[in-house]
Amino acid sequence: MTKHVFWDKQPVPQYNEKISQIGPRLILSKQKTSHVPSTLPKGLEWSPFDVYSPNDLQELVSLLKHHYIESDDGNLHLIYNSNFIQWALTPPSYDKKWHVAIRSESGELVAFMSAIPARIVCDGINDTLPLINFLCVHLNFRQKRLTPLLIKETVRQVELSGRTTCCPPQALYTITKKLPSPICETNIFYRPLNVKNLTT
Repeated sequence: MTKHVFWDKQPVPQYNEKISQIGPRLILSKQKTSHVPSTLPKGLEWSPFDVYSPNDLQELVSLLKHHYIESDDGNLHLIYNSNFIQWALTPPSYDKKWHVAIRSESGELVAFMSAIPARIVCDGINDTLPLINFLCVHLNFRQKRLTPLLIKETVRQVELSGRTTCCPPQALYTITKKLPSPICETNIFYRPLNVKNLTT
């Protein structure tokens, strides 16, 4: 069975584990949330991100274009335009602090993760959970284990906002890899509508 340095230590169901009840995986007493983010590797820093800033938005468009989801052979990339990203990250109840960014010493955006509040009703439980999207790390920085740090910082920001009753906060996300443990699986099929336009 595949080992996961980060996920094996998180309060999530593990592979082949039988689920006996529905609800938060782990209930912790409310503790004081740190007002200081985790320490990043040398040469990197946490950075505010403003989805309404043309510069920030264009940097995110470029990061996603070159380092986000791609086919196994690297020939097919998902490319999002600035209007779509701005729309996706700003529902009426969004919190800009849930948009987490990391920059290099030169100021380059090298990692990003967004969360927006989503109202969830499951088996009688009604809560607001962060819906995760656009988790992206620059190819040259993937050996620095920035993803767990992005997740921890998002959790910290969600806790500070006080907008979810789960402790620690639960979250929803989709991913193309196998991680412990999915609550559902699906297949997605892409149909190019204008091949000539897409490949030029």
